[in-house]
Amino acid sequence: MELKLVYRILRKISDWTLAGFYSEVYVEGQENVMKDGPLIVAASHHNEIIDIATLAATMTYRRHLYFWAKSTMFTNPLLGAILSSSGAIPVRRNPNNALPPPIPTSAPGASGATNAKSGGGTDAAAQGQSALFHDSSKALEQGRVIGVFPEGTSYTEPSIVQVMPGAARAAVEFVCWNDSVQHSRGGDLAIVPVGIVYTDKSRYQSRVCVRYGAPIHVSASTIHDLPGRDQERAIRETVKQITAQIEQQLVSMTINAPDWKTLRAAQMARGILWGGDENIALKDWVGVSQTLVNLLSTSQNTGDSASAAQAALTKYYSLLHYSGINHSTLHSLIPLALQPDSCTPLISSTPVLPSFVLAFLVSAVKAIPFLPPLLFHLPGYVSGPLLARCFAPPNEEEARAQFKAVGGGFGLGVSIAGFFGAAKVLEKHANLGALVDTSLRRTAVTLGLVYISTYILLKWHALLVGGNYTRIKRLWTLYKLSVGLRPGSDPLSVEELDAYTRPPTPAVNPYIKKPSPSAADSAPETVPTPPPSRRLIRHLLGARADAYAALRALVDERRKHNDARVEYLEKMGVRLA
Repeated sequence: MELKLVYRILRKISDWTLAGFYSEVYVEGQENVMKDGPLIVAASHHNEIIDIATLAATMTYRRHLYFWAKSTMFTNPLLGAILSSSGAIPVRRNPNNALPPPIPTSAPGASGATNAKSGGGTDAAAQGQSALFHDSSKALEQGRVIGVFPEGTSYTEPSIVQVMPGAARAAVEFVCWNDSVQHSRGGDLAIVPVGIVYTDKSRYQSRVCVRYGAPIHVSASTIHDLPGRDQERAIRETVKQITAQIEQQLVSMTINAPDWKTLRAAQMARGILWGGDENIALKDWVGVSQTLVNLLSTSQNTGDSASAAQAALTKYYSLLHYSGINHSTLHSLIPLALQPDSCTPLISSTPVLPSFVLAFLVSAVKAIPFLPPLLFHLPGYVSGPLLARCFAPPNEEEARAQFKAVGGGFGLGVSIAGFFGAAKVLEKHANLGALVDTSLRRTAVTLGLVYISTYILLKWHALLVGGNYTRIKRLWTLYKLSVGLRPGSDPLSVEELDAYTRPPTPAVNPYIKKPSPSAADSAPETVPTPPPSRRLIRHLLGARADAYAALRALVDERRKHNDARVEYLEKMGVRLA
């Protein structure tokens, strides 16, 4: 039995990362993963290293995942040693770039080399692919689990843009080699697609939904049973069919919109209809979100109501973004019902400042029990956003999420180290030697005390962070409202406001090989610098009222046509009448 110490440590760090950064992780379909035997996990990839942590933490039976990793990552001595010790398989050349292989005749991976040469690839490419499939087949032969991201790269797009044939090729390579060389009929394996969906991947205390799909069984008979084909063409056709099945499942388990405008409008409609994303059960998250995408898609709906709703919701989304306010927090402070007579802008000079002062005092009192774990986690709260600000490229949301989570974990590690140092100082001054006779035992006692104290503080923090985090957001939003609604807040003119009515589009990943939906979005060439939020508040409240009214009009129109999507939303608990 392998010790797998490095992988176990990394998996435990993954557990802590998910539990610390996200408030809830919902997992479904774990029964689709068998307890033993060769398996390929093909997951969606929209959040960099966090996706790896998510798979490692949620894998059924805690099975060891042997991930494909870029060979360049192995060149760093430290990182290479960690990857090698954890069982990662180096990818020396993207296996998605070449054609599917013919049946191998000598060893796993030989077919990749043969095909690369016959397809016009270089010797280096042939050797790289041969080594990749050789290592993968050997791992599968030992009943291991290979982790593959068939999209080929991590990206932020409104839909799944591409699913490449690498996972399917690895499966076909293995079963063909096992059948023709090993003469074993026990070489069948399964591919399990996994959809990973984040409610807001770069936001602290957001949530994660993980779905393990139905297994796709691959065997030599799958290839041989294709009638009227020679073996090489049969393999090519099999790889194509398996890739299509993987893509179909990944699309069904994730949220896919034709463009950014539709996706953002759906996000905003979801928040309005439920009063906040946190009010939707994660098991219904994808279904609800995709239904709203389809309802607001101008390509799927005729008439002007869908276009008007999409425009109004996108404008409201954009103003929320530039003002740094969350819809659910705004709604909790100034509710607005989805009724025609309620959809009027709230721009009166309501005395918000006294409410802010009162809320501040109440929050301060309620935060007192949270102070000890807050101080313990303070380095993480500082280091996470700081690393994201310093190192995450502009408009790359997955990079920002990665640095926030990793930076927060680093800061927490600093806290634990400082805690241990303080305990050693206390040990010396408390004359612990009078109670414990040896230095080794004193260190063991100190470590035990630090472990117990850290465990208590972590649980204490997890218990109270949700409510206090919500109160802090409400307090900050209330402050912005009090400043923005007071006389002399100097709101932007209509001409000045125009630049902030279109939200910024995330950067397009240059490694995406297929046309990206975001390329068609009409976005400003440069992202404008956000103005002081006080200058946007009155426009924001007016845009919210317009968004409510436009959504109401769309729902009324679709209900007249007995639209099944509206019926589904009502079934999910939304009161639209």
